[in-house]
Amino acid sequence: IKIDVEAAEVEVLTGATRILGTRHPIILCEVSYKRAVEVTALLHGHGYQLYDADVVSALRRPLTRAPLNTLAIAAPQP
Repeated sequence: IKIDVEAAEVEVLTGATRILGTRHPIILCEVSYKRAVEVTALLHGHGYQLYDADVVSALRRPLTRAPLNTLAIAAPQP
């Protein structure tokens, strides 16, 4: 899912709670700096790991806070 909604990302993700919790789609989201803490909490709460989409995939590492161009991938289930 690609999300670019000019600082309304929390509302979009909140509206997608069911799909986030059941289907765990890969998410590419432009995150407003003002909403980064909320987006981080929401995605971590659904079991996602966050990455900087602007970093080459071989060098990506999980982040503790959503960056501007967030790549969210569901954490592997044990």
